[in-house]
Amino acid sequence: MQITNNILAALAAIPQLNIANTFGDLHLLANGVYITGTEEGICFSDTFGNYVWIEQGANSKIAIDSVSTVGYACSNTYKVLHTFSLFFIGQSFVPEKVCNFIASVIAAQAKEITLTSYSFSFQDIITNKMKGLNEDLINKTLDRFCDYAIIKIDYTYTETIGAYVAGCPIDICEPC
Repeated sequence: MQITNNILAALAAIPQLNIANTFGDLHLLANGVYITGTEEGICFSDTFGNYVWIEQGANSKIAIDSVSTVGYACSNTYKVLHTFSLFFIGQSFVPEKVCNFIASVIAAQAKEITLTSYSFSFQDIITNKMKGLNEDLINKTLDRFCDYAIIKIDYTYTETIGAYVAGCPIDICEPC
């Protein structure tokens, strides 16, 4: 999704964050541990430097909007509400300050973004992401990351989609 790429690019462009890696195209391996397309585990890896990843919620909500004046002349529009969680892991940051800063970067990317919650408690974030895994592994991960700022920011993005009506132009192709 383009908004995800925009947020990752905006964060990567901020030199103070010193982000070495961004991950937006992840797939689930097992129990909330994500891997990249090259099969590298990224959930709480201390080999990537400072890094960020975004997860999209499993379901998006759809609502029919009334006849829109937004430029969709063919029919009603639909509002699609997507949910996302952004995770940032970095060394040498004050967790609350970096969380507030990254939240402001996310919100600045589009007026259709609404921040819904955030956490900078590394213990809670690690424990929740690794729920169901071996307790010893969770404790070792907590020990390894006690000097890191780990944050999670939840947000929504509302997308307006025009309904299909015969005779209307259709744009479903990737941009060139």
